[in-house]
Parts: sequence; C-alpha cells; structure tokens
Amino acid sequence: MDWITKALGPCLSGIPSHLFVTPPCVSILRLRTETECRHFATTTSVPIHAKEVYLVSSSTELTRSVLEKIHGVERLSISADVFDWSLLQAEGLAGLHVLILFTSSTTGSAKKLATPAVGVRLYIHPTPSTGGGTSMTFPAEILESMAIHVSETPTDATGTTKAQAAEPAPRPRLHYVDCCCTQFASPPTYATEPTRLPLPVPLEDVEALESAIDTLDEELRALSLSIHENPEVAWKEHRTHDVLCDFMDGHGFAVTRHAYGLETAWEATFEHGSGGPVVGFNSEMDSLLGIGHACGHNLIAIAGVAAALATASLLTKNKVAGKVILLGTPAEEQDGGKINLINAGAYKAMDVCMMIHPAPVNTVGSSLAIAECEVEYIGHTAHAAASPWEALNAQVHPTHRIHGIIINDNWVQNVIPGSSKLIFAVRCPTLREVEVLKSRVAKCFEAAALATGCEMKMDWVMSYSDLRQNAALSDCYTSFMSTRFDVRFPAEISVGASTDFGNVSYEIPALHPVFAIPCGLGEGNHTVGFAKAAGLADAHRLTLDAAKGISIATWKFITDSEFASRVKAEFAQMKSEL
Repeated sequence: MDWITKALGPCLSGIPSHLFVTPPCVSILRLRTETECRHFATTTSVPIHAKEVYLVSSSTELTRSVLEKIHGVERLSISADVFDWSLLQAEGLAGLHVLILFTSSTTGSAKKLATPAVGVRLYIHPTPSTGGGTSMTFPAEILESMAIHVSETPTDATGTTKAQAAEPAPRPRLHYVDCCCTQFASPPTYATEPTRLPLPVPLEDVEALESAIDTLDEELRALSLSIHENPEVAWKEHRTHDVLCDFMDGHGFAVTRHAYGLETAWEATFEHGSGGPVVGFNSEMDSLLGIGHACGHNLIAIAGVAAALATASLLTKNKVAGKVILLGTPAEEQDGGKINLINAGAYKAMDVCMMIHPAPVNTVGSSLAIAECEVEYIGHTAHAAASPWEALNAQVHPTHRIHGIIINDNWVQNVIPGSSKLIFAVRCPTLREVEVLKSRVAKCFEAAALATGCEMKMDWVMSYSDLRQNAALSDCYTSFMSTRFDVRFPAEISVGASTDFGNVSYEIPALHPVFAIPCGLGEGNHTVGFAKAAGLADAHRLTLDAAKGISIATWKFITDSEFASRVKAEFAQMKSEL
C-alpha cells in the first residue's frame, strides 16, 4: 500500500474513496496537470486498473508513458494535440470503447483521424476557443477515407434525438463521430452520448441563479479564506460570526446578531412581497480543535451565503413573493447548536431548509444517529503501591491488578484516582435504534459502579438524529448536478458520520447533499489533509457548483406548486412512519 500513497496521492486527488475496489483498482483516474502526469509516469511501478481515464499532457511520449501504466481502460479523454492512434496499441487500452478528444483545431485533429481504431466510438469535444457548442467541420476526403458519419443530433439510448432533448447550455456539447467499421455485433450500451435529463427549472432561471453566484465569486473566496485561516471551535466562533454578519448586512439582508439566545448564532433574512414560501439555508462555522477546518465548515458557510443571496436576487428579478432565511449555526462538531436553535424556534417559520457538506464523495445518502453520554465514577484516593485496596474504585486485593482510567484532571501515576470520567458515543442508523442501544449501554455503566461500589453520575449530553433526506428535493438536486456539471452519484451512500442537521430533517423537509472536493488518499474529513483541501481553489469552485444545486432545488420549490406539494407530502409520509 505504501507505493499507492506515494505515487498516487497527488494524482488521484478528488477521486471518492468509495470508488476504490481492491487497490490499485479505481473507477476514474484523473491526471489534471502536466506535473501529475509526470509524477504518475515516474513513480508508479505497478499498473493501475482504471475504467475511465482523463489526462492532460503536453507531449505524445509522456502520454504514452502514462498509458503504459494503466490497464482495463474503457473510456479515455485526452487532448487531440498529443493524440496518435499508435497510443491505442497500449496493452491497457485493448478494451477501449469510448475515446474523447479535446481540441481547438479541427484541421489538425482531422488529419489524425485517418486511421480510426476498430470498435471505438469517437467523440470530439471542442475547447472554448472553437466556440463551445458550434459544429466542427472535417474535410470530406478524411470522412470518406474513414467511412465515418458526422451527426449533430445523434440519437440517445431511448431513440430521442438531441434536437428533441432539453439542452443544458452553456456546457459545451460532445460532438458525435460514429465509426462504421466495427467488429462488435452491437455497440456497447454506453456507446452513445449519455442521456441528459431536462433542467428542473427554466434555463433563464438557471442562468440567473448561476450568474448571481458567479458575480460573488471573488468576494466569497475571500470570505472562505478569512474563515479558513482563522478557525474557531464550538461556541467560540466570535470572529466568524462577525465577518458573516457583516457580509450579509452589506448585501441587503436584515441581520440579527447573537440570535435566539446563542452568542455566536445569527440570522439573516430577505423578503420580497408577502405570503410566499419561506426557504432556509444553514451556514456552519466551527472548526476542530488543533486541526482547523478539517470538516470544511468554511465552505459550508459560504455555500449558505451564496445560495441565500442567489435566491433573494431571483425573487427580486422575477417579482416572486418569498422569504429567505439564512441561519448561522454554531457548534455542530461538539454540542449540536442546531438543536438549541430548533428548541428556540429558529426553524418554525421555514417551509424547507437546505445546506451542503464537503467530503471525498458525492452523495445524498443518510447519516447516523448518535447519542453521547458522560459517566463519572466517584470513590476516594489511595496510595498506588502501599495500599491500593483502600481506594474505592476498580482496584482489588494486592494479588490482583486491573489498571485503567479514562479521563480527568490532576492525575499522577502514583495516586489511584478518586474519580474518573468516561465519554462514550452510541451511533446507529436511526434514532429509534439509538434509544434502544442507549439503555443497554447504560446498564454496562451501572454494572461497573455496582461492582466497584462507586457512586456514578451519568448524563446523556447530546443526541443527533439520523438524516432524513427529502426524496423530491434530492431528485431535483442530483438531476441538476448531473445534467449541468456532470457530477456522478454512484450510489446512495450512508455517511458514517453524524450531524445535528439530522434533527432539522425531523422538523421540516430538508436536504443535506455531500459534495466531493479534491483530497488525498486517507485525507477525508477530520484530518489535517482535509483541512488543507478545504482551502484549495478547486474546493471553492466545487462548493459554488453545489450551492447552485441547492439554489435550483429551492427555486423549484418556490415556483412549482406541484413540486412543493410533493416535497411536503413526502415529509408527512416520513413523519407518519416514525
């Protein structure tokens, strides 16, 4: 495993960890820069198995060196400038079905297509310099010699032409070149361009929401870095509270500082008209002790800001009645600040609430319920060597020894502690299961006190509910992110962590997507590596993309009454099943 960490750490950044099967097997290998390509080519000693490969290289020879170390490739994306058909002779490309060439020069690329590979479906993807969605023209003699057909409206897997399907502009189109000389009885199931779902809301609204967020790009980046570089732990997010309140106040929202009786909570509201839907977003703020923003709360904070401002902008632009509430929620990592806010009524006015969270993977799965307790055993002290049996705790007669303490202050090795504290957490897939397990765990603690004769104090200090994603909101988000940004959601993965937003999802219809940011192997949430990743420019860009996703779901809820009814009905159904 050492060589994987050494050789692939920078190369495989951004690949969700769940996609790794048995190393060194990956589903997608992305080498985004010349440096990554060279590092991969020079340090990888054992071939990698990857179904899909995307690489950016400046030379054919470097590309060849990289491809020689990859096996099992079925889909290859590569620059036409460095491509040569001889590259496909690499052993690892024997099963290649789809080849995507990125190019800005149609003439040069066409000359390279004179000897197409048998059985390979070829796509030409123009770079922005070719005009994005404009058609590419190949010389007639090239097309004739290749016996290939160029189609601007290829049929998809359902038989629907691209001209009939909704166009998710302004993303560049994949232009289709169908090679007739094949050795397959029938083409692979993915030989045609992937089917694109219609956008959840009208294109003009999509572009308006995206533009509102893109316009704030530099400001949001500065805000994110300001929070990232000045981490504050739970209940001490004073500076973060102030900078976020100042930002929202400066962009026209009515801001309540130190909201709902919590020193570092805040609320920012915007309303256009009256009587419209009330939609909510959350901005988390706290960091982790000693390792900073290792859960990316700086990104969560600006995502809430971006979504709230974009939604408010479109309410005004389209003259639609509605209210936006953005809550600054403290202490997610420690005590569950959102639980305090729920009890104080902060979510009562909202019809729906959404937020996003960075991780190494994209998913809209659930999270675990958790209950945490503190147990303190109290006896009295004794000399550890001379008379340990005089202590009232887990000690026994001098001929027997059972040593072990958990946590407390003012301990020294030569004194048997007079008190000790256990901190335990119980996690289960659902809150109902947590309640059952809590009683069993409590009996274990009670048994320890009974066996030793100690006094016991037990306090269940925190309880997070499991996360109940609203299916309608989830479908809208994933559909948009897949169509607009080619984001893949391989499976509905249940996140092993817990969040106090789970409690929110029991109160109102809610959505909490997890979005992937680039991080190295073994550098997922709550690591130093993830804290560094949360400050990267790529992480910022992906955060804004995900913020656009929840903005779209929010806007559909505001403007589509049938969709809003489905959201509410699914929430009511979930509550009835508890």
